[in-house]
Amino acid sequence: MTEAGNSPFFSAWEAIRSETGAGTFRRRLSSSLPIYVTLTNPDSLPGLAVEPESAEGVDLGDARGSDRIRLAMRVGNPAQLTLAATSPDHTEIFLTVADDIAERLLECATVDEVVPTLVQRFTTWQRFLRRTAGGLLSANRQLGLYGELATLRDLLAPAVGWRDAVGAWTGPANAPQDFQIGRIAVEVKAIVHSEPQVFTIDGERQLDDHGLDALVLAHHRVIRHRQAGQSLSEIIAEVRTEIGDDIATQDRFTVGLNTYGYDDEDELEYGPTGYTLRDSAHYRVHHGFPRLTEADLPSGTGGLRYSVAASACDPYQIDSQEIAGWLGEPATLSVGGSAAESTVVEYKSTVWTPTEPTHNPEHRRSVVRALQTSVIKTVVAFLNTDGGELVIGLDDHQEVVGIEVDLAELGLALDDLDAYELRLTELLRSRIDRIVTQQVRIRFEDREGRHTCHVAVAPSPNPRFGLPFASDNEAPRPMFWVRTGNATNSLDGRDLIEYVSNHWH
Repeated sequence: MTEAGNSPFFSAWEAIRSETGAGTFRRRLSSSLPIYVTLTNPDSLPGLAVEPESAEGVDLGDARGSDRIRLAMRVGNPAQLTLAATSPDHTEIFLTVADDIAERLLECATVDEVVPTLVQRFTTWQRFLRRTAGGLLSANRQLGLYGELATLRDLLAPAVGWRDAVGAWTGPANAPQDFQIGRIAVEVKAIVHSEPQVFTIDGERQLDDHGLDALVLAHHRVIRHRQAGQSLSEIIAEVRTEIGDDIATQDRFTVGLNTYGYDDEDELEYGPTGYTLRDSAHYRVHHGFPRLTEADLPSGTGGLRYSVAASACDPYQIDSQEIAGWLGEPATLSVGGSAAESTVVEYKSTVWTPTEPTHNPEHRRSVVRALQTSVIKTVVAFLNTDGGELVIGLDDHQEVVGIEVDLAELGLALDDLDAYELRLTELLRSRIDRIVTQQVRIRFEDREGRHTCHVAVAPSPNPRFGLPFASDNEAPRPMFWVRTGNATNSLDGRDLIEYVSNHWH
């Protein structure tokens, strides 16, 4: 190995270590290979970064990082794979590791060799560091894992079930957020209750909701005990008991723990430290939230690390039940026997077939458009209010009409329920949006020898609009509807702005 003081890595590090400005500074190590030494302020964290031509096909294997050295892959143009110290306390060990890896990288003949070489060499160091460190997570990593497991147990699993909840756990893989289900992500911060309630945000993507329907920040205030409370090993055992006999989910949970750095062989070592959740709060991260994202940074900067006071997030607090409504399946209501139309129940006789005589083809076409618009209005209103269920095939008096009349009108077999569901789904996707099916579930029930179609709708985490059918001489425009009692009403102008502000905080 090259003597540390004379190596290209240490020479580059010495050149930038005195930089005091905010953000990330870097120095290139090779004119032919995209290898950089980095410095990230305000904590003066050293890093080693490489820029492959693309993130596609990059396999990190077992190289997952540790509580002392963070490994992160940034997808973009250019893509970037970065090793960095997790805190100033780990600078010395990081510099030793990075100097060794940089020496190996500089021996690469082509850009394609750089990432595999970094991953392979860091994996070797990772095993060595784990053995020499005794294999235990640091106190902060233990607290972070406890917070993620508490979120898994208390928020995710009750909403979507253990299989999907464990499948959504992305924190161990160094994803921007700790959980993601569909287009909803959750980032978890656990802080000892006696310490300042300040969140440390790692990177400009951690609080970036771009491309998501909703981003939630979960904040746990935790009492840390000695020989009291629930230990890390005990909450892990609790989760495993709740998962039960689902072997695939048990295996996935164990892989997540191992990736995080927890080893069951160290179970007794974690026993003396226990935790009690004092309280939890959840914040909706969206417009106006105190944060920095990639859009806020000058071109070419990144690797941001900053702090946000929990008190600054209070105006964005939301109820956990509202989050559960976004995450879970739409509620299935018991309707069609005696339930009257209400805020969450609506009946429609048909979607494609007039129930009253029409005077001519133009009149018939107008009536069918009105029927389909009525369905769009109801679904959008449920999305924008508290969810609900639309029942097709029952009239306003809950008399069975059956969807068979629609099937006949569409030229479909009277028992072809799959085709009916497909046509209805196409209508919703074309007139609301392409992701509406994430909040809608369709089922059929047999009533008096005929079928009714039940469209269960979950509340939406964002305002939704629908496009009504217009007459031939009118241009359709998106409309916003809500439920008020058993009626569907449109809102616009100041009423729309006020409703959105109050309903979605």
